Amino acid sequence: MSARQKKIVWPILAMLIFVSSLVFAAGRIRYGAASTGNRVDARPENTSGISTRTGVRVDPGATVVPQGASARGPVQNVRFTLYDAGIYPREIRVKQGAVAIAIEDRTGHTSGLMIERENGNGVSIGQVKRFTDHWRGRGQFKVQPGRYRVFDTSRPANQARLIVEP
Repeated sequence: MSARQKKIVWPILAMLIFVSSLVFAAGRIRYGAASTGNRVDARPENTSGISTRTGVRVDPGATVVPQGASARGPVQNVRFTLYDAGIYPREIRVKQGAVAIAIEDRTGHTSGLMIERENGNGVSIGQVKRFTDHWRGRGQFKVQPGRYRVFDTSRPANQARLIVEP
């Protein structure tokens, strides 16, 4: 390659690389966050302690953190898998504080997972629903020490236990 050709080719090559990197970066910024597809209703749950239209009571002492909101401190991650035969694992132990509960629906037609205290009065602290058109879902709750019953809302006989230690 002659010196004259080098003076023309290298600046053009450098400009093409620069322009293509800008186009790539702009595409990542514009479409990066929207491509996850995890659109979730981020309205806070009813924490008034009265029955809702569905007949589910909500514990006024439990704090429900809406999807997308950040809770201070560490968050423990827990995953329950829903099968036709039951929920796996049957029992999980966590520490007091913020707990992110993820569900994976292997049945294909459950409406979600309900979490309620095991003190006999049927007061619910919240529900984890599947994302629209997906077989997974996620919810975040702040839990106090005690025992919680976790059950499939479509099959209440399928249960698991969440034990919160101080």
